[in-house]
Amino acid sequence: MVKVRTLAQAKADPRVASWSDERGGGCNDGIWLYLKFPWFCPDSDLPVVHEWNVRELCDSLNRCYEAPDRWEEPVCPESGVRAVNRTSEGGLPPFAGGENEL
Repeated sequence: MVKVRTLAQAKADPRVASWSDERGGGCNDGIWLYLKFPWFCPDSDLPVVHEWNVRELCDSLNRCYEAPDRWEEPVCPESGVRAVNRTSEGGLPPFAGGENEL
């Protein structure tokens, strides 16, 4: 896989289901990439990449690996319903109504 070096490349990367750039508007919570199944980020220990700047975000995304066994879907003990719904491609669904949907 080609190494990601820009924010535009990170947003368009085939491993990324959706993203959120929360660096402006009085809120500085960094940049978030939500990964598709079965991708996993070793830096966050989640299928999510979160960094404060583009360089660290790209470096972290470049370290992501396929780990279907790390994707645990919580199940409600009373109903048996899974708490996470995946899209047909296997990733998490994008934010409902968000401007950053892919």
